[in-house]
Amino acid sequence: MTTILAGASNDRKVAFVSGCNGISGHAIVEHLSKQSASKWSRIVVTSRRPPPTPWTDSRIQFVAVDFLDSQEKAVEALRLVCRDVTHAYFASYIHDDDLAKLPEKNVPLFKNFIDIMDQVCPRLQRICLQTGGKHYGVHLGPTAQPVSEDIPRYADDNGLNFYYQQEDHLLAAQQQRRHHENQWSYNIIRPFGIIGFHPTGPSLSLSLSQSPQSPGSQN
Repeated sequence: MTTILAGASNDRKVAFVSGCNGISGHAIVEHLSKQSASKWSRIVVTSRRPPPTPWTDSRIQFVAVDFLDSQEKAVEALRLVCRDVTHAYFASYIHDDDLAKLPEKNVPLFKNFIDIMDQVCPRLQRICLQTGGKHYGVHLGPTAQPVSEDIPRYADDNGLNFYYQQEDHLLAAQQQRRHHENQWSYNIIRPFGIIGFHPTGPSLSLSLSQSPQSPGSQN
């Protein structure tokens, strides 16, 4: 990875990926880095800590940012490197074994992300929010089966489904930009389960490989 402050030409896209140390964020960066420089001229990646294995693609620039820190601090760190960002991917997530506590950090995490992107990305065209199977309330109780993207929200979430709050903030922020000179659109993706690779081996994905125990053939 190298530090690149040069601007991109207006016809090339610049990506911003949060949560690059997670399975989803890492996969997004891997995918973007396989595209040509004529398509993605720069890829800005963030997490609280540097990746354990830095990417060697010269287009990739890492910036340490904690979106739960003050917005002023994040804006200062990102203002120059994000001035040409056209597409922002939100893949940050803070886990807690107590599911009731998930909104406490994940809602302000995304709200700060949106507010900061609005301040530091004057060329922003699109924001991608990744949610997941918890959108359907599978962590709260029985759900209708099969689930589909057009089913209503889980009725009795008691404010515990942070994905609803993230989506609501995204929609509200985009509506505020409708009559602004610099408008952006959005995508919401909802993978139900994610199986992927990351060199740090996140605790959510740890498993034990063991050979099957069998008496085998008597012969």
